[in-house]
Amino acid sequence: MSVSTGVWFVYCGIANLFPTRHYRRYYPQSGLAGKKYHAELDENGFSVSGDACSWRVLWTEALLKGEDKHVFIFSGKGSIFIFGKKYLTDEQQKATRQFAAVH
Repeated sequence: MSVSTGVWFVYCGIANLFPTRHYRRYYPQSGLAGKKYHAELDENGFSVSGDACSWRVLWTEALLKGEDKHVFIFSGKGSIFIFGKKYLTDEQQKATRQFAAVH
């Protein structure tokens, strides 16, 4: 195995630990940017509905659950869900953390 192949595998491993950069890069191309959606979260999971499509994801089906200082991010059912914290009250943010942490 060459050094360049080894470096590539290390890069891919690190990139999978920090997916934010990847998601920010490809989100504008997804066709979802700029569209409005309505989300509801509860103890079972979350649902997102909009003009073009709707999703329902159980917490047990969410492959990635994370947050940074600006957003909550979840992935499941082949989609990435990003919820901007500036649109949520402190109480809603606390509830989102609790729902996601249970499963």
